[in-house]
Amino acid sequence: MKKHDLEKIIASYYLTDKVTVLVSDVTKYDDSRVEIRQADTGFLIWRAWDFEENFMEELDKNLKPFSIPA
Repeated sequence: MKKHDLEKIIASYYLTDKVTVLVSDVTKYDDSRVEIRQADTGFLIWRAWDFEENFMEELDKNLKPFSIPA
């Protein structure tokens, strides 16, 4: 999945300021890694490559607790 597409998906969650989400390490195959960290401590909450099995479900599961209802 392209980095730009992942960033659009993540932006749709309207996240609180308690977490930071970084899309990084784009490979020549357009693979991207997503990291969710606590904003104040930098503690890693979740990290995965977009080609991993169930990536989108796990991304959703890990972003929802920090999402502000629209």
